[in-house]
Amino acid sequence: MVDPLLAQIRRLATEARKSGELRGNVLVENPHLLIAPIWMGIINNELLDKSHPLDIGRLFELQLDLAFGSAVPQAK
Repeated sequence: MVDPLLAQIRRLATEARKSGELRGNVLVENPHLLIAPIWMGIINNELLDKSHPLDIGRLFELQLDLAFGSAVPQAK
């Protein structure tokens, strides 16, 4: 399940790099970075701190902002 997802992220990141949407090759070389907030959220919410769950969707959005160099929006 994870390997095909990483391959897809790598392919899309390569296309984004070629079109100028990504400034560098970090996401191409490390596709795990895009899904890292999802895994961290799952671990936190299910194992580490169930009483203070992380907003996994928000973490993923912020990771996209970091990867694509856009301004990080303020918390709601």
